[in-house]
Amino acid sequence: SFWYLYIAVEEMDCHRGFLIMSIVWVIAEFIVIAYLFLVREIPKIARESIKMVLAFSNIWFGLFVFSLQPCGIAG
Repeated sequence: SFWYLYIAVEEMDCHRGFLIMSIVWVIAEFIVIAYLFLVREIPKIARESIKMVLAFSNIWFGLFVFSLQPCGIAG
């Protein structure tokens, strides 16, 4: 959604850093998820903890991204 808003709304261009951060975020998550699927020697408690960290971090990142306003709007 943030990528679409960035492309569709001209006033969002000041949030380019967040767009780049979200791309890095997605790549890092895919790497961690792939590691969880490929490596079976991870203890169950560590595996479940990593899943919980990913889930909660996505919630907080989503709340942050959806709280951003276009640059021209004060608020």
